[in-house]
Amino acid sequence: MNILKKIFGRQQPATVNQLLVVEGVEGVFYYHLRIPGNREALCGESRVMQTSIPVDAWGYKSHLHERYCPKCSQLAVQNETNR
Repeated sequence: MNILKKIFGRQQPATVNQLLVVEGVEGVFYYHLRIPGNREALCGESRVMQTSIPVDAWGYKSHLHERYCPKCSQLAVQNETNR
């Protein structure tokens, strides 16, 4: 099942394609979501680095034990439902 479908409870919304996955500097493999052109993640974290991770990989956990910002996930869902 698509990870984003699990997060949003339905098919991936079109606005998700407008988000970028960025990595926080506070820990290794800790990811946030950001709107292109913004310097801050959705949660307000400003210390983030660009990644090449596609947004449809959000939530995937491998042997690296990636972690994903729960506040960014929640705000992405709220932004989608408010549209």
